[in-house]
Amino acid sequence: MTKHILAAIGVRESDATLALAIERARESHAQLTAVHVVDRMPWWATSSLDSDCGAMVARVEEQAQQIAEHSLQIMRDADIEDACMTIDLPRARSMRI
Repeated sequence: MTKHILAAIGVRESDATLALAIERARESHAQLTAVHVVDRMPWWATSSLDSDCGAMVARVEEQAQQIAEHSLQIMRDADIEDACMTIDLPRARSMRI
């Protein structure tokens, strides 16, 4: 029996993923946690010397917060006990050569 469902959320198509996860959680009376994996130093933020790296990293942080808040609101609207987890990629893995 399913006791806990982890739903991967992100920038695109998370609403559909979350809707399906909510449905499955209801069917199985399982706990639901939305999980968002964040690369706080993405390759594109450091790929151009002409870019403002600090502004790009700040935008990644802002976007991560918006995704979490949006997902939590969807779960609250569906009357599902809400939980959202943001996981940071380790720096070594986020670097591209």
